[in-house]
Amino acid sequence: MSDPVINYAQGGDAGKPAPSRLGSVAFGCAAAAASGVVLTTYLIRHPIPGPAGGLVRALAPALAVLILLLWAGGIACAIVAGRRRGFRGMPAAALVTGGAGIAVLGLMILLQY
Repeated sequence: MSDPVINYAQGGDAGKPAPSRLGSVAFGCAAAAASGVVLTTYLIRHPIPGPAGGLVRALAPALAVLILLLWAGGIACAIVAGRRRGFRGMPAAALVTGGAGIAVLGLMILLQY
């Protein structure tokens, strides 16, 4: 005797599309880049004294490049995910978050200097 095959995927959310992994990665990258800009703004306003502060100031250019790469990676992944599945859900959220990161960066430059 063979048991009938049970299809567990047919729940109440059977018609609801699952979020894409690439869209989730894009949102994570864009959110991390925006958080990096906010953290940088905080560290400019409240510098860390002592040798730890010197290390942070020495690593600042490398951290800026990492933030830029995270932002660019988030935008690129969002565009790829949006072309595959349409610009709904996570790809759209990643693009909005990337735009918010740029807006925060612009505000930081305008208000602090």
